[in-house]
Amino acid sequence: MDIWKLLAGLMLFILAMSLIEDAIRALAGNRVKDFISRSTRSPLKGLLAGTAATAVLQSSSLVGLLTLAFVGAGALHLTNALLIIFGANLGTTFTGWLVTLIGFKLDLEALSLPLISAGGLAWVAAGRHRMHHAGKFFLALGLLLMGLEFMKTGVEAVQAVNAEYLSQFNTLQFLAFGIAFSALLQSSSAAMVITLSALNLGIIDLHAAAAVVIGADLGTTSTVVLGAIRGSANKKRVALGHVLFNVITDTLAFLLLVPLVAVVSIIDDPLLSLVAFHSAFNLLGVCLCTPFVSSIAAFLQNRFSAEQDKANRYLDAAAVEVPDAALQALDNELANLASRVISQNAALFSHSRPSATTFRQSYQVSKQLEAEMLAYALSVDITAADDGVGARLEALLTSARAFLLSSKLCKDNLQDLQELADYQPRLYAKLVSTANRFYVLLQTTRAQGSGPCDAEQISELTTTNEHGHRLLHNLIYTAVKDGELPLDKVTTVLNVNRALYNANTALIEALAVADPGQPQAAVA
Repeated sequence: MDIWKLLAGLMLFILAMSLIEDAIRALAGNRVKDFISRSTRSPLKGLLAGTAATAVLQSSSLVGLLTLAFVGAGALHLTNALLIIFGANLGTTFTGWLVTLIGFKLDLEALSLPLISAGGLAWVAAGRHRMHHAGKFFLALGLLLMGLEFMKTGVEAVQAVNAEYLSQFNTLQFLAFGIAFSALLQSSSAAMVITLSALNLGIIDLHAAAAVVIGADLGTTSTVVLGAIRGSANKKRVALGHVLFNVITDTLAFLLLVPLVAVVSIIDDPLLSLVAFHSAFNLLGVCLCTPFVSSIAAFLQNRFSAEQDKANRYLDAAAVEVPDAALQALDNELANLASRVISQNAALFSHSRPSATTFRQSYQVSKQLEAEMLAYALSVDITAADDGVGARLEALLTSARAFLLSSKLCKDNLQDLQELADYQPRLYAKLVSTANRFYVLLQTTRAQGSGPCDAEQISELTTTNEHGHRLLHNLIYTAVKDGELPLDKVTTVLNVNRALYNANTALIEALAVADPGQPQAAVA
């Protein structure tokens, strides 16, 4: 047998896993998102969600991606994310069971060819809709089965390496091989298939295979580490939690290697013994770490400071790959921007009015936040998302622009506002009273809902704004008639009144388009 067949099988397997993840993300991304969101209300549900999702999807990396995305979006608490990761580690052991129960019993090449043919035809001919992605899935499944068959037969080439040479390896060397092999392939599933094949041919014994599997379990964390190096603080915390869990679990498995192998050896089939060993030590790790998950989360929360050069709180680089998580992050960030702008504007009419410099600095932060939201939204992958995602993104950005416009109108009139306070305190007091009335109503309205204001609320806000504007307009004219306001100041005062009216109008327009109220709290 040619060793190239083994390498080709490896590459086909890894390519197929990547294609399957893409197809599942397109076909069931929303369902998986909803499942994860609904299933994290308790520790047990979080564990089961991670286990079930990974077992069904046969992709711990896809489950991990979704988990990281929703943590970054602020929609998933760190504790619950860790529980999903714990469960995903257990769920990924189902790959070994499937390969053992099916892969070594059937003619995989005969199964793969029809899947590749039919799936490839649907993928090419169907266009960009569900049939296209379904075709991609079956094409990838066929490639995966072909890769498995190539690996099964290709491993026989390793027999050319003297079995006596391999027998000289100690347990630590097999462990190190598993770590390096899995880290190199970025796939513990591929490492498991190779190990099962070698065990099936008698190239290595059960103890050696078990050591390789422990190493592969640890080596696969390199994928998460590499993905988190340039990620947000929350992403790094989840990645570190994943590494800690695997280090604890795999260390325990290695220390208990001999008794655990002795227990699973009661199964006559060595392949089933190996996958049982894999599931057993991961289950042991879950049972050990789950009672301490809150303490682990508290420890991780103090690691990795959030980036200080960014204005946003919820945006995360990983979330752009999952449109629903990206929308949640932008919803939360819009609520953050709305609260900032409304508080900044309202503070101008309070007794402790901020200085012009302070307001301009606050405005710059809001301006940066709106720019970060725009850049983030433009990077969201909407190619496989629902039709409404693009419209929702546009609504969020339209609302953000309106909030920033309101803040800018106030900023541009700081000097005129100060002059009015100095030479016309009576008019200024009335302006403050009118503005406060509007902002009290505005904040009360936002506190009552969790989405864009309805027509009745918009009408009430608009009426209050227009009434205040007309009232001040009439007071200004009266002051001019009575000689209380010099003619050279009339334009300035009218401009202040108009700026306040336009700033309030911009806020109303923003709230009518897309305002989530307050940031959605992560699931506790």
